[in-house]
Amino acid sequence: RLLCPLLSLRFSLGGCSGAAMPKGTGRIVIDPFTNGLLTTLFGLEVVAVFAVLLALPGALPAGCPLTGPQAFAALAVTCLALFPLIGLVKLIAGHACALLSRTALAHLGDPVAKVKTRNKLRDQSWQLTIHSAMTALEAYILFVDGGGEHWLDDYPSLW
Repeated sequence: RLLCPLLSLRFSLGGCSGAAMPKGTGRIVIDPFTNGLLTTLFGLEVVAVFAVLLALPGALPAGCPLTGPQAFAALAVTCLALFPLIGLVKLIAGHACALLSRTALAHLGDPVAKVKTRNKLRDQSWQLTIHSAMTALEAYILFVDGGGEHWLDDYPSLW
């Protein structure tokens, strides 16, 4: 409730209420100014990260295998590759789940036949993919890369 005035969420019911959606509309209404402001702030944050990688030679932590320009290039390539990857994951998941829905889940009435349900499933498949990939990367970094960290096995060293 404290963030409502800050984010300028305006519902058709007027003002800020505890509800996430106004009754009867089925959608969240966000102030266009707030949306533009938050999008602009995110864009500035991304630009700042790229600028720091290029401008500040000591910005990366000690032991980082990349220099600033190399990290800049790696981040830029990763960001550019992300958009087609999202589309590919959503496309594959949409087709695979539609096939599964028509065959294995046919007794439930083809649950993915509705466009809204199919779109939600595609979006959630991307969420599942990115969270699974980041968990695998984290496990690799913590337990495999360089044999792990000493504090994983030597708890007294934390204190």
